[in-house]
Amino acid sequence: MSAVNIYYHRPGKELAIYEEDLVSVDEKQLVTFKTLPADASARLELALQKQGLIQPGQRIFSIRKVYHFSENFNLLEFRGPDGELVGHYSDIGLPIEPFGQDYSMLDLFLDIWRFPNGTVMELDWDEFEEAQAKNLITPGQVEIARQTMLRLRNEAAQGIYPGHYLR
Repeated sequence: MSAVNIYYHRPGKELAIYEEDLVSVDEKQLVTFKTLPADASARLELALQKQGLIQPGQRIFSIRKVYHFSENFNLLEFRGPDGELVGHYSDIGLPIEPFGQDYSMLDLFLDIWRFPNGTVMELDWDEFEEAQAKNLITPGQVEIARQTMLRLRNEAAQGIYPGHYLR
């Protein structure tokens, strides 16, 4: 597998660059995969525990990411050491765009987590409201984020999200 860099920008924060293993890319989406080293796994597990997304002792071994060229969110699938599903997570943002040989994504602050039992948790409304108040995102981006969250919440209730987007 070849590596690809994802330039991940969240307004008001430092640019993050993620090097991921490229699984596939076509006209609709870019799919990457990452097996996490122990230190990165421990940091991620702690962050997810603090948000109430995983229980103490739950482990994250790998992340499969689906970035869409025409959807306002990405989709991360977290798996444990035995391949068990730990949860699905989406950053709501603008569609991923090619950036030279790499790709970039603009995060619009809102996130959504879907537990394996189908329960959904909306995340970071406080950060979204703060970004809006500080004019870090445009009124158009605010509307995109709100409508995308509503759509994903409704699609989760209908059984569309996340499965439809993992193909």
